[in-house]
Parts: sequence; C-alpha cells; structure tokens
Amino acid sequence: MALTKERLRTTAPTTAKELSKRTSYSLMGAWVAVLAVIEILEPRTAEAIPLWGWIAAYAQLGTIVAAFVGLTRRARYGVTATLLGSLLLLGGVFACPATGHHAFGLWWMGEFAASLAFVGVSANAYFRRS
Repeated sequence: MALTKERLRTTAPTTAKELSKRTSYSLMGAWVAVLAVIEILEPRTAEAIPLWGWIAAYAQLGTIVAAFVGLTRRARYGVTATLLGSLLLLGGVFACPATGHHAFGLWWMGEFAASLAFVGVSANAYFRRS
C-alpha cells in the first residue's frame, strides 16, 4: 500500500502544536486499556481511603479529564496531562499496598506492569512532539 499525499494529510499534524490523529487516538486507547486493567485486577479495599487518598484520586480524575479534552482537540496539553496522569497512577499503585489500603498480592505486579508501560507510552509521546 503506497502512502499518498491524501493519506499523509489526514494523519500528520497541521501545525507544530497539533497532535496527529494517530497519537491522539493511541493515547486515548491507552488510557482506556490501563484503567480497565487496573479495575479488573484491583481487589477490594482493606481500609477506608484517607483524606490524602481522596485528594490524589480527584487529581487523577482531573488529569484524565484534561487528557481526554486535550487529546480530543489534538492539543499538546493532552499529552502533558497524560504523562502527569500516568505518573500519578504509578504513584497510586505504590501507595495502595504501602499504606495498607489494599493487601499486597499478585494483582500488584499486573497493575505495576500496566502503569509502568503507560508511563513509557506517554513519555514517548511527550518527548516525540508529534
């Protein structure tokens, strides 16, 4: 399949500040996939969530909303929000068993792997600048 000028125009960014459709859709798909994996793997909580946990959860929700708005608009801040959100997610994976909110188990390794892969994907998109 040959790349035509028509096809290049539909996937390449039109300005330096605009994301390609491929990057935008890939990051939105990565968000959905990693959140689904974490929801499936995470066990029931052992204790109530402390106040700082609620603050971190709302910050995480804010990054998700900002990422999806930015990625839908194909704006650079969507990638920045994705990178920040992936780092918050990785921190949350470490915080849950460390604080006693969840008991440590094999589920943690799956969440850690998914979160670490997500940090890698979002960092790649952030530093690639396309």
